[in-house]
Amino acid sequence: MISRSRTPWDEARAADFTRAQWEGREDVWQQLQAQWAAVSSRAEHVLAENSGHYVQFDEPELVIRSIQALLSRLDERGSHHNPTP
Repeated sequence: MISRSRTPWDEARAADFTRAQWEGREDVWQQLQAQWAAVSSRAEHVLAENSGHYVQFDEPELVIRSIQALLSRLDERGSHHNPTP
């Protein structure tokens, strides 16, 4: 799972929130992302430090590396679980 980093206050000023409301919202967002990642014991939570909402556009290499890592883990698991004929 890939999550965006915290949205800086300077970028969030267009939203109709006070700074305290915005920071509280961001804290809840980060907590919910961590909880979502913890649903599976095999999940990996990657924080996209330089991304906003569209991680795939802001950090495409991070997305590619994460997908490659997932495929590698699946391949390793598959080779350990193949029964011998």
